[in-house]
Amino acid sequence: MPAALVLRAPGTNCDAELCRALRLAGADVELAHVERVLRDAAPLRDADIIAIPGGFSYGDDIAAGRVFASRLRTHLHDV
Repeated sequence: MPAALVLRAPGTNCDAELCRALRLAGADVELAHVERVLRDAAPLRDADIIAIPGGFSYGDDIAAGRVFASRLRTHLHDV
């Protein structure tokens, strides 16, 4: 069974639906807030699948997902 990590952030939505879809596809799913993963990247290393739900992360003031992607890239680049 593949391990799936669903990352959520302020403003994302449909994370419950994404988790359900991954479970229906046969994955063992963990839902984690991005801040938790930024503090400890172990869940990323243990995941076979990393999924990011849709929505308006961080208020979507700049562009869809740009702040979210920037935080991941800056803090997790070498993980």
